[in-house]
Amino acid sequence: MTQSAEPKVSSVAALAGQEVAQIPVLIGARFLNLFSENLYRSPNKAFEELISNSWDAGATSTHIVIPNNLAAPDATVWVLDNGQSMDVDGLRALWTVAESPKRKEQPASGRSPIGKFGIGKLATYLLADEITYVCHAKDGITRAVTMDYRRIVGEHDASTGLNMLNVPLAVRKLDATALKTILAGLSEGDQIAALLKKNIPVGAYDFTDEFGGDNPPGLAITSTWTLCILTSLKRPGREMQVGQIKRMLRAALPLGSSMAITFNGDGLPSSKVDATVAKTWVLGADELPFKKITLKDDETQMVITTHKAPEPHVTIEGIEGRITGTIRLFENRISGGKSDEHGASNGFHINVKGRVVNGEDPYFGLENLSHSAWAKFRAAIRADGLDRIIAVNRDTMLDDPALGTFRSFLLQLFNTTVS
Repeated sequence: MTQSAEPKVSSVAALAGQEVAQIPVLIGARFLNLFSENLYRSPNKAFEELISNSWDAGATSTHIVIPNNLAAPDATVWVLDNGQSMDVDGLRALWTVAESPKRKEQPASGRSPIGKFGIGKLATYLLADEITYVCHAKDGITRAVTMDYRRIVGEHDASTGLNMLNVPLAVRKLDATALKTILAGLSEGDQIAALLKKNIPVGAYDFTDEFGGDNPPGLAITSTWTLCILTSLKRPGREMQVGQIKRMLRAALPLGSSMAITFNGDGLPSSKVDATVAKTWVLGADELPFKKITLKDDETQMVITTHKAPEPHVTIEGIEGRITGTIRLFENRISGGKSDEHGASNGFHINVKGRVVNGEDPYFGLENLSHSAWAKFRAAIRADGLDRIIAVNRDTMLDDPALGTFRSFLLQLFNTTVS
């Protein structure tokens, strides 16, 4: 691959400032392959993990830039957010592989992260050889850490098995001059500097909440921020599809007014449907046509209980926590055509702790829903109790009795509301 004559952002970041600490990272090449390339079906899904991290950090504003020409030798992708950032201990926790410190205590943002295994950052291994985090933490200090995955030896040596190597990362303290040096290595460095000067402003966006449930407002932060920079893009990283990623974020990250996303300078509106509604059901506020769920496999019945407070919701025997949401039946089909360009519209949209987990499967694993009403049906359901069966890639569910019960609930929702 032809290299740019310009210095790489990561190499500049690795040298800028003053080293103040080293953090150990136990990691191996086969481990990386197993827990990144094999977990994410596409580079688009891998990139989504970076935005999920902004949500987990309590960001209210996230700015994303993916250049139009990803094939350029010096193409750089970056994400800047105003969430709770990381000091040395935070960076050490970030690179603790196969453990998720975020879940040990309630985060300051009030948002409960989904996923359990602390390896979401390894999704970047699929996209790029180098990732740099520049962090301005609440102590007022700016620090940078660069991971160059090429330092991990034995990438193509099957004999290494799952052996872990200690790959220490230098934490460097940045003053204003060092930060300016790093930004100068980015073609959009002036844009980032302008955003930082304005305390990472919230861009224009539009949002319609149809899931219900508890969506904490995020941190009222204007002083802390995190800049994540991907450089030396790999082939999958160069194959990211900007249009598909925008659609995915609109549909799969409807995070409400608590986090605005600006994508390549434009506010990213959430996915919504502008069409005539024939009928609407709000879980807990409107009576459902059924009070029990008949499980598909053994005809066991699970009881549904309706609650009006503290917010309209239902509880279902066998599934933890409240279930909220809205079911709509439209006058005309809402699938196909322009609706597919702007984000999935019909089908099931299942939200767990603020994030839609089935962005690429509107059927949520159900089959034989070919009725013509399917094209007019939309169910936006939030079920935070499913968090315990979220798979490592935070996009699928583990096989569990609760999943079977929930799918039976969805099937009865569809069959009874469209009849």
